[in-house]
Amino acid sequence: MSQIIWSQTATKDLNRHYDFIKINNPDAAVRAVQAIVSSGVCRKTHVEVQ
Repeated sequence: MSQIIWSQTATKDLNRHYDFIKINNPDAAVRAVQAIVSSGVCRKTHVEVQ
């Protein structure tokens, strides 16, 4: 099974998006981050798949 290793840039981006959404809707921010992390979709430049 492949393992996704999040880069520091990707982690910072995810946190930045969470913080932005949380301002208006904390529950939506949690759901958005969960959806991104569980989707398995990643940008080649930000994560490494092993």
